[in-house]
Amino acid sequence: MGIEEDVVASAEDILKQTPGGLTKEALVRLVTPRLPNRLIAAKIIEILRKQPQHFTEGGDGRWRLREQAGLLPLDESVAAATTTMAAPSVQNLRQGCYVVFDLEAIGSDALSPTTEIIQIAAWRWMQITMDEVRDAPPAGQALQTFFAYVGDLPLIAHNGASYDGPLIKATCERLGMALPPSFLVLDTLPLARALLPLETSHRVGDLARRFDSARSDAHRADADVEMLAGIIQGLERELHNSTTGAAVYELLRRAGDPWAGILKPPAQLPTAAEIITTFGAHLTALLPEREPSLPVLPDTLMVDEVFAQAEARGRTRREAQLELAHLATDTLREGGYAVIEAGTGVGKSLGYSLPAALQARAGGRPVALSTFTRVLQTQLVERELPFVQQLVPGLSYALLQGRANYLSLSRLAEEVEDALAETHLPAARAWMLATLVRFAEISAYGNLEELGYTPRSLEDYLAADGAVLQFLSSLRASRDDRSASFAGVDFYRRARENAERADLVVVNHALLLSNFLGTTLDEEPFATQVVCDEAHTLEEAATLALEQRVEEQRLRRILQAIYHPQGRGSLVLDSRRRLGLPSDDPVLLAIARAVDAAQAALDSLSQQLYRYVTNKIVVGRSDLQRYGVRVSIDLGALSAAGGPALRSAADALGHALSELRDALGQLVDRATAAAEQAEGQAGRTARVRRITRLARSLLRDLREVSEHYRWFWSFEHGSLYVRIVELGKIEPEAALRPP
Repeated sequence: MGIEEDVVASAEDILKQTPGGLTKEALVRLVTPRLPNRLIAAKIIEILRKQPQHFTEGGDGRWRLREQAGLLPLDESVAAATTTMAAPSVQNLRQGCYVVFDLEAIGSDALSPTTEIIQIAAWRWMQITMDEVRDAPPAGQALQTFFAYVGDLPLIAHNGASYDGPLIKATCERLGMALPPSFLVLDTLPLARALLPLETSHRVGDLARRFDSARSDAHRADADVEMLAGIIQGLERELHNSTTGAAVYELLRRAGDPWAGILKPPAQLPTAAEIITTFGAHLTALLPEREPSLPVLPDTLMVDEVFAQAEARGRTRREAQLELAHLATDTLREGGYAVIEAGTGVGKSLGYSLPAALQARAGGRPVALSTFTRVLQTQLVERELPFVQQLVPGLSYALLQGRANYLSLSRLAEEVEDALAETHLPAARAWMLATLVRFAEISAYGNLEELGYTPRSLEDYLAADGAVLQFLSSLRASRDDRSASFAGVDFYRRARENAERADLVVVNHALLLSNFLGTTLDEEPFATQVVCDEAHTLEEAATLALEQRVEEQRLRRILQAIYHPQGRGSLVLDSRRRLGLPSDDPVLLAIARAVDAAQAALDSLSQQLYRYVTNKIVVGRSDLQRYGVRVSIDLGALSAAGGPALRSAADALGHALSELRDALGQLVDRATAAAEQAEGQAGRTARVRRITRLARSLLRDLREVSEHYRWFWSFEHGSLYVRIVELGKIEPEAALRPP
């Protein structure tokens, strides 16, 4: 063995006998006598730091053996058991049998000992007055009565997973009461978000109004229970009244979700083909070809006339707004640049959008209106431009964002076909796929930003460890989509076509800059004249467009999507099943080992960066929790105190990512060959094609992250670029210890 192997073997043997760990000094003292040649302490520690998959250096300064996870890809039977283990109680549920309940409490933190339940209502409980609350029995007695009333039925509450259920558990624990063995709380909030993804609000009151079950005395437990009962009936109707509603039920059933055990199943379950035909059913119409309609380019007199029409329609005349409009008109007509500062209340949006509309209609070429925030984009599209359209007949406008903001219908179709060919589905995949199936039918634009907080809320609800967000990422549109079968209803293609036909194109600064700075190979610029609102944010937007960022959470999601020791629908497990590979396939084993090494190296680097940041700057725990912290790093940091450890951790992760890229590239080649061989084989073609797409997508994501990572730690062009290490907001309990 070489000297490095001797060090590793000696350290492993010593640490096996000391599970509590050893300090650096103690470990070196014990390793040194076992080596054939004497090494200095720093060299021994450097060798150990290159092996994060074997050794960990804890926040207490003690070295320990890293717990080794099983690396062999799981058999299909084990994966199925893992998938269904989360919901063993589903088999005991009875269709149509449940208890709707609601709590009123003092306090918003369900786990706080100061949060007290003041009212419990279930189905037809009598209304409770303040006098009755004042003389009510203790919480323990009330809960016992409540549990007796419920029996072995499941409970349903709105936001029950994050508030009502945890509050009951915390209260019972505080009172020393045991929860009933059959205690189960279902939450209508994620079900409502999945079935109604475009609703602006999923609160009880708003959903109750949608389903005609609203009460005037809302925010009382008894009233809210009655409203929630109506909401459940309304959601059940959504499952029965459409193809995609039935698809939601079937996907949740295959995930073993309790909702499928208590709600009435649809009369007929749809096929994959029937579901796919609903995609793009409400796609926005294609705009007509643009044609110039004004005989001359606009001038200030024409602008004054149009603003007079606006005043006649109820808008207030503002001199500053007219001055802004004149400057914008002259600049758009003559060319060049104008920088205009206008305070709140001037009416900037109308001040620049009217001249832009007149210029576009006269010149026959689009004008881009660029903003920094989504809020202002929405204001333009929903309020200002419809009014401008009344003043400028024939005006057309469109909203355009980057390709990756849109849902890929071809990828979604593959996912639906594959999911319905499965017996069991991971919960994260089933819930997000159910949401996207509904979204694909009812969305006019297919912009995933329309989903708002829903993906993140599902991630939290399922405790999915990034699986929901990674699944969503795999369904974003990209240049290599197989979109031929969806050419007429492709969301991004329709958005791009309308942008090319529209007079005014509303974009964000990120898309504008990525087009004109050449940071994307997406499409050619869509306009040559631009109005930048919120221009004071252009510097920040340009920084964001040009920066290269490596996020720990994103890298962990990619690694888990490639390989997870417990299965969970990772690429390795799916490849075994779809491609018929043996459990000891060398490529799959190489991927599993590389992912494990990358995870270990990432843990080590995270810890070293935490030490670097907290040693570099004094930051209070409360500030770290609320704001996070950012500090710069340069090449000199690697030779300063703690620098060698940082460099070793960074090199170990870079090496692991490089090996993973090579192994994943081999899997892509094999999947591509299998897809070519499967052409024409009914059923198998689509499933192999999906594996190929997922493998290519993950390889593309991994390549992007690893290239940014390599550039960061190379410290190339150190005088031209600033490298930043950022610790994001840390949860209170996590702030008590290093990561």
